[in-house]
Amino acid sequence: MDSTATIIVSRTSERDIKVRELLVAVGAMSTQPLRFGKLLKFEVAPGIHEVMVSNRLYTKRMTVDVKEGETVKLVGGNVGSGCLFKPFMVITGMGAYKVFLEPEA
Repeated sequence: MDSTATIIVSRTSERDIKVRELLVAVGAMSTQPLRFGKLLKFEVAPGIHEVMVSNRLYTKRMTVDVKEGETVKLVGGNVGSGCLFKPFMVITGMGAYKVFLEPEA
């Protein structure tokens, strides 16, 4: 019987500015898009895995250690960068925003 663990990456934080998709990968698995309000579930072997979240401009990485049968839940998203972010976004319709990735509370 194969032992498995689960890593879930969601995009449900109210801090998220809800624009631009994120790209998510766990280890060498293929990158998958993640839109606001959705989640991705990765079945993995127990052990240490690197989770990567990117908006193509900024990338965050986190190492997680998952035990057999365990589910690790993470949340990621885009956040505005700096005090000039909102005026710039309003005027141009675009802006530089960073990503966050953290354990789900």
